[in-house]
Amino acid sequence: MFDKLLNLFSPQRKIRPKDPIRASADLRGLILHMKPEQINVSRSSEIPNVWGVMMEIGMGGAVVTVVSLADGTTSMYFSSGGGIIGAGQHEEVALASKMFIGAAERCLELIPQSIACPMPAQGNVRFHLLTFDGYRSVENVENEIQKPSHPLYRIYESGQWVITKVRMRTEKQ
Repeated sequence: MFDKLLNLFSPQRKIRPKDPIRASADLRGLILHMKPEQINVSRSSEIPNVWGVMMEIGMGGAVVTVVSLADGTTSMYFSSGGGIIGAGQHEEVALASKMFIGAAERCLELIPQSIACPMPAQGNVRFHLLTFDGYRSVENVENEIQKPSHPLYRIYESGQWVITKVRMRTEKQ
């Protein structure tokens, strides 16, 4: 999956592995501006609206970014540099990622359309939904969204499950 991401970069815009902070920013930008046809995803009964979701958490002076795409791409990276790319090749991570996209689908109407792609403030969580009809984004205080009564709790919980599965897989290796 990572090769697919690298192939999408134009010659003028390359990931800079020697500059991990810039590489993370490049990957984030790539995902947020990607079109579903670039990864051979099209609308279907299984994927009616949401083909990708990104959850970003502002913490510790940095931002943790979790990405799940309908083609199985699953990654987690940090604005301070570094991360885990290609985790979706593992079955348990791919399943968690699919559940995350499903939760985003169920929350679709709660997340407004947007044209901006800001990172969240410290202590906040921002969801970016990549849909066939455009981009959607919303930001909430993490302490609030962690409550089961919050309308976006299910998408937050699903994103946390992806983080857990990615970490568990990484610890096995």
